[in-house]
Amino acid sequence: MSAVPVGYEAFHSLRRKLVTLICFLLTAGMITGVSVYVDSYSVHEWDRLTDVGPVAMIVQSDGYIPSDLSENILQIQGVEKAVLLDSTWGEIKHAYSSESSYWGGGRIVAPTEEFFEAFPSIYEIFAGRLPQNTSEVAVDLWIADAYGLGVGEVANITTESLYGGESALFTVVGVYTSPFSTSSDDYWEFYYNDFGIAIVVPGSVYCDYQNTRIHVDVDRTPITPFDAGASLNYLYGIENSIRQLDPSWTPEYQYSRYWITGLLSQNVYQFITWQQATRNAQIYRSVGVILLAVLVMFLAIRHNLNERRYESNMLLSRGASQGAIDSIAHREFAILAFIASIGGLVLGILFSRVGLGSEGFLQFNVERALSEPLLITIDSLVYSIVLSFIIPILTILGYRLVYSTKKPLDERKGKMAKVAKVLQLIKWDATLLVLTVLLMVGIIAGGASIHRLPFISQTLYIAPLALFLSMASLSIKGLKRGANRISQALTRLVGVVPASVGIRRIGKSASSAGPVVIVLVLAMSMAWGYAVIGSSLPVTKENHARFALGGDVVFQMESYQAEHWDSFTENVSQHAQTQAFTILSVLSMSLSSGYDRFHVVAMQPQEYIDVGYDYAANSLNDTQLGEMLLELQTNPLGAIITRTISEMYEVSAGDTLRAVLDTGSEQIVFAFTIIGVQDALTEFRFLDSGTDAPPYWGASTQIGDRGIWVNQEYLAEELNLTEISQTVCCVRTTPGANGTVYAEEILESGGNIVVAADNWGAVTKELDYYTTSAMYTMDRAVDNMLMAVMVATVFGAFTVYAAEGAVARKREIALLRSMGAEGTLVVKAQSAEMLVLLAVSSLLLVGYGPVSFAITLFTYPTTYYVFPISVFPVIPWMTLLAVVSLFLLSVFVFIIVISAITSRVNIATALNAAWAESGPYGGDV
Repeated sequence: MSAVPVGYEAFHSLRRKLVTLICFLLTAGMITGVSVYVDSYSVHEWDRLTDVGPVAMIVQSDGYIPSDLSENILQIQGVEKAVLLDSTWGEIKHAYSSESSYWGGGRIVAPTEEFFEAFPSIYEIFAGRLPQNTSEVAVDLWIADAYGLGVGEVANITTESLYGGESALFTVVGVYTSPFSTSSDDYWEFYYNDFGIAIVVPGSVYCDYQNTRIHVDVDRTPITPFDAGASLNYLYGIENSIRQLDPSWTPEYQYSRYWITGLLSQNVYQFITWQQATRNAQIYRSVGVILLAVLVMFLAIRHNLNERRYESNMLLSRGASQGAIDSIAHREFAILAFIASIGGLVLGILFSRVGLGSEGFLQFNVERALSEPLLITIDSLVYSIVLSFIIPILTILGYRLVYSTKKPLDERKGKMAKVAKVLQLIKWDATLLVLTVLLMVGIIAGGASIHRLPFISQTLYIAPLALFLSMASLSIKGLKRGANRISQALTRLVGVVPASVGIRRIGKSASSAGPVVIVLVLAMSMAWGYAVIGSSLPVTKENHARFALGGDVVFQMESYQAEHWDSFTENVSQHAQTQAFTILSVLSMSLSSGYDRFHVVAMQPQEYIDVGYDYAANSLNDTQLGEMLLELQTNPLGAIITRTISEMYEVSAGDTLRAVLDTGSEQIVFAFTIIGVQDALTEFRFLDSGTDAPPYWGASTQIGDRGIWVNQEYLAEELNLTEISQTVCCVRTTPGANGTVYAEEILESGGNIVVAADNWGAVTKELDYYTTSAMYTMDRAVDNMLMAVMVATVFGAFTVYAAEGAVARKREIALLRSMGAEGTLVVKAQSAEMLVLLAVSSLLLVGYGPVSFAITLFTYPTTYYVFPISVFPVIPWMTLLAVVSLFLLSVFVFIIVISAITSRVNIATALNAAWAESGPYGGDV
């Protein structure tokens, strides 16, 4: 009876499949986890967007609306309400007030009793009541505040009709809110408000058909985030059915005189777009971890095929074709991939709970993890199952491609062998390492504006990968060639047998040891990156806001309310949290030798020293810029300029700078003596730090390169700064004060007379808005999920490594036992091998980790503005130490457990020989 190699019993097949399945599950669970997390988090976004009020859509026509159209719309399946709302276009103002000549334009609506019964919650009375006769009117809250139309006031309403304008006086009997009343302070939202800026009783004004609307509500039961696409099609189907009610409907041209404002469908579409973009963005952020999982999957596939060598050789010896043998393996992989895609759903739900319970990087709330909603959409199911199945298949194809080149390379024949020889001559890994380091140093030294260039930004994403590939290649070569030297060096530390047997095995298994090292280093460096990013981004946003605003809180003061400025500044000065404040004047001027516009800031230098910050977020008291301000205080003709202006006009300290102010009627020339040059100066023209999407075609705006600071005393002698400039009040609050609450208190105490509703900014407002935004919150949550995945991936890599050489290890252990070695010595020999891999990984981490997260920081902008310093790195040393300790301790315990388990063998079975031991190309592949 021929000998059978150890491990080819029934359990061997199960172990091989289990190891492969575990690695497949890691990838499936990670992809599914990210997708399920986005779905579950999006429930909050769904609730917000679909809360459009009781009206789902509004129907209007470019011609006459038939009297029976509402009844016909009600016959459409899914429609529950359809009521006509008469209206006309009109303008409203205070009849007797002389304070304001502004007119408010919009729709004057005349709801019927039927409309109020169908939609009782559209209009909510804020004060007074609804009109009851033709001489009364109720106005929208925004209009009432803007034009002083409180209850009891008299409004002048002018309406437009086919026969010309009609004007009449109405007594304001009520103030109400509608779905648009509190959505924005933008006047144009009210100008086109479908629910009206004023309510009158039917017959009070002429209502024309062009402004008449039919308000429709639908059965919202089929509208669900589980299948938002089907929900949108449901709404689109109702809208299309309404269009087809037009007698002139032409299917071939899809033309209808009825057009619909889909209040609900627009927001469902917005939700779908947001959800898809967010899911793709988070999957893209997970690419590094996906690559780790793919690498471990690659090792598992190789282990699977190597474990089948005995079986494959037996089949070959009996006449089976290689294609038939490969098809058996491929069927097994396909089945395992399918099982993993299903099982990955359960694992993904567990990973998603980690994200949903996150309150920051490595900060968890168990109660929140259990209470947050769970949603798995149709799109997510398809997305996850397809990717979870396709990625293993692509990895198998990649393995086959690599394997197909092994024999030609070993035999040194063909084109691939020639390419390999050329690569060996040029040492591609060392060359790539040097070029990548030089490129990254150049990019970092190039400044913030360089980082935003498209080619450079793409390079920043690729550079860490190129750097790591070169370092990994060199490390694998070093392990392969240096195993003997490492063994000799560690003989005294671990003993002769562990060093000779365990550590030297790394040289034989360098093709396996190298990928394990790669997985561990990449996992720890990415975890470091998450920790540094989570600490650096809030600090960066805070510092950017300080420089953009010029203080902790800033108010833009309206010039037409100058008579109230004194009371405003008195309120600011008396507030308990005011540490210092100052008033500045900002003007736009051109320099005498050019047409470019620059921002000249006139200030009281001594006052601003106690208020402002420089571009590095340092208080001016302790900076060189503060010293320049002291000189500017004593020199009214002085000016501090930016380096950009200095280089553009070739001027420096001591030179004269002429600036021209065009008032419209004349040009006034000012001559300044340059006191000093700074890299950047606050321009006091921004009330935010640019968190949202850029408003102008995605263009970035340079912050601080066009500012000129001058003494207010000089300009005040020639100009009425109150009328001709933008006046800004900058405040330094006491340490720990909430600038947002501070500003709101100032506005509530009468400051809103001087400062328009949104014409203020605060550092805390910017920071809170940024750190509570959906994208920032989701990024930190996904980072926590990926941490859990990476720990599991590292375990997977070491599991494959331990399982891959199980047969050879058992024979070595059997030989040691037969020679009288004790169990502890055997365990020590097994542990020494993996501990050396752990040590090599730690050394690589020290060199690669800092470079990796330094580059990664530049790919996480907190703003679409370009600041002089794009990122303020913060190194959370304790968190980094905790991350490394987590990985190293977990791997160390895993190594000890694996070593103890694999040290137990049957000597007779383990030393049993096999006639078909070697693969067709000699050994493992």
